[in-house]
Amino acid sequence: MPRSWAIEHQERKSLALAIRKDHRCAADLRPYAWSFLLGLDPYKRKLDYQISQGNGLKGEILDEQPIAVSGLSGRDIRLSVKRERYSLVEHRIIARRGMTLYVLTTDQRAADDATPADPSCTSDLQFIRDHLRLPH
Repeated sequence: MPRSWAIEHQERKSLALAIRKDHRCAADLRPYAWSFLLGLDPYKRKLDYQISQGNGLKGEILDEQPIAVSGLSGRDIRLSVKRERYSLVEHRIIARRGMTLYVLTTDQRAADDATPADPSCTSDLQFIRDHLRLPH
């Protein structure tokens, strides 16, 4: 974990929640029960549906790319999100191991044009993604 980050223990659903001390970026790792019959596509459809319904999440899916996460094939779904008074660039990095879908959500405050306002968040979040080791 980069030095300027702190692990938070207040979120019960998270395996790990880390917030940079200046609160400009954060990372949250959560497990979800997921049938071995399902691939990763249903998660993206569920996310798209949540956005369309406005259930606390306002934004749009910008793009998606394949990614390796802790030695597993996964996806990086990038979103532009409005939360309260902030615009965020959010990544939902998903990978499945057995009956568990792991979702690493990283977000960083963005300028109005959805360009990251603080480039140091990008490098910190890349460090977290590169060093993430999912439970067995």
